[in-house]
Amino acid sequence: MKTLAEKMEEMAEKGKTAKIIKIAETSKKRDERIAAISAMRLLKEEATIRSLIENLIKEEDVEIRKAVATALDRIATKRETDKLMHLSNNEGEADIAEILRIAAINSKERTPRW
Repeated sequence: MKTLAEKMEEMAEKGKTAKIIKIAETSKKRDERIAAISAMRLLKEEATIRSLIENLIKEEDVEIRKAVATALDRIATKRETDKLMHLSNNEGEADIAEILRIAAINSKERTPRW
């Protein structure tokens, strides 16, 4: 039987962006949201990054914010570098701020795919 993370990654591989974003943004189940957010690193659409950044800004749950920051580290491009630095400078959790700083540095090397 597939894990929740495997199911979400399978949806991402099939290009079900809207469904994954909806789960990431609206699910009442924390583990389901984290799995959807983690799977978003496989998506290559601008809507994915917008959703992740919006989730990071409004989310209070530290574990979900860590998942968002980690996903952004994997997919953010040079378009998001300044936004990631701004978010890292305003982040109250030191470990999340560090992930965002690393994401900003890594994003400088990536050209937007869309």
